[in-house]
Amino acid sequence: MDVKALLTCILLVSLGNMAYSWTVISFAKAVVGPFAPLSWLVDYFFGPYLAIVSVVPWVLMTWLACRRGHLREQFHNLLASRLTLDTATLLIPAIVLLAWLNHVGSEETNLIATIAMALPMAWLTLKHGWRAVAVSAPLVIACISIAIPPEEAPDGKLYATMMFLTITVTSLFALGARISVQLAKEEEERLTMLSVQRVARQSLQLSEQRMRQTSQALEYLAGTLHVTNSRLLEQMRRIVPNIESHAFYKQALNTQSQVYRLAESMHPVAWRERGLPAALNETVARALDEAGIAYRCEISGRGFSRLAPAVLTATYRTACEAIVYVTSRLACTRVNLILRGGETNGKRWIALRVTGVLEETGIASAVYHTEERKRLAAKLGASMLDIPEMRDQVRIFDGMLHIRMPADRLQLTALLHDAIREEEQGEIARLAPPLRLWVK
Repeated sequence: MDVKALLTCILLVSLGNMAYSWTVISFAKAVVGPFAPLSWLVDYFFGPYLAIVSVVPWVLMTWLACRRGHLREQFHNLLASRLTLDTATLLIPAIVLLAWLNHVGSEETNLIATIAMALPMAWLTLKHGWRAVAVSAPLVIACISIAIPPEEAPDGKLYATMMFLTITVTSLFALGARISVQLAKEEEERLTMLSVQRVARQSLQLSEQRMRQTSQALEYLAGTLHVTNSRLLEQMRRIVPNIESHAFYKQALNTQSQVYRLAESMHPVAWRERGLPAALNETVARALDEAGIAYRCEISGRGFSRLAPAVLTATYRTACEAIVYVTSRLACTRVNLILRGGETNGKRWIALRVTGVLEETGIASAVYHTEERKRLAAKLGASMLDIPEMRDQVRIFDGMLHIRMPADRLQLTALLHDAIREEEQGEIARLAPPLRLWVK
């Protein structure tokens, strides 16, 4: 809907009514007395203009609501909307109070109360757009018009009041149209961001499923290699009884172990069979122990089993990336991991904190375990992301990541929220306003 076209049409209709009334009055033989331009403007221009502005937007809102769906459902959404709540709790009490002051106060108080009635209208307009003007303008116009009956109004007072209302309501409609455009763009950007996040979550989960399938295939391949090598070694012993089989057997075991380690780094067995806490307590602990780094894991809270698989995947990968990041310092001798899950206002979340303890006395031990430290990222399946990349990964789940460096510490904290369900996505898309309003 083009608000500029709407206001232009209202203005043209009012001017046409004024021209028609002027023509009729000019040719009417019953007209007696001097010509009163102020009363004429109030009666035949400002009056019809304010009346149309008060009624037509309601008709348009009802028509738009009927186009968007069932009228009963739209009426229920209107009652539950924030605009209705703000109108009932702020606008109506403020207008009633100002109307009472306008009725019982002095002439100066009446002027201040009349002008102040535009303030709640402007506040609602800044918050909700042109629909707020359509709701509040009839109430304000009615209160001011009732307080100043035309037959009792002093000269010029009714004209000034009507002119003030016309300029105020027209300006607020133009401002509300601009704000509605901004609100529509913000809502569209928000829905686009939600869609991008949903696609990123799905891609992350599909990638994790492929890694899990590949890990299982590698484990099966390792078992097959073990059986094949055993049979091959047995056949060689039958053909050449005096063959030295120790080196061959050791090489076969080494190949099998490498395949198992590769499968474990892609998707740990503990995670696959016993969940995220087992992976953090077993897989990560074993890798850090082989690298000569002390490790402590604390898991508290509830709701881990109800979290979406993509959130658990992101939590484990973020924990591995954070551990690799803090252990990249040679002075890191100990890693403390704290994991907590919870639920706030019906939305589940999970918080992760990885703290690396830095001790200068541990550099010698770090140098001794240099090779194992270099293989730590491969063992944990980490990509060695930096802080901005980890932040981007956490933002997929509406999360945040902070880094702190207190004395002898390197601390990374991440907060992730549960993935939005498909039905919630559909509900948001259904309730989003599809219209764009503009004023040029």
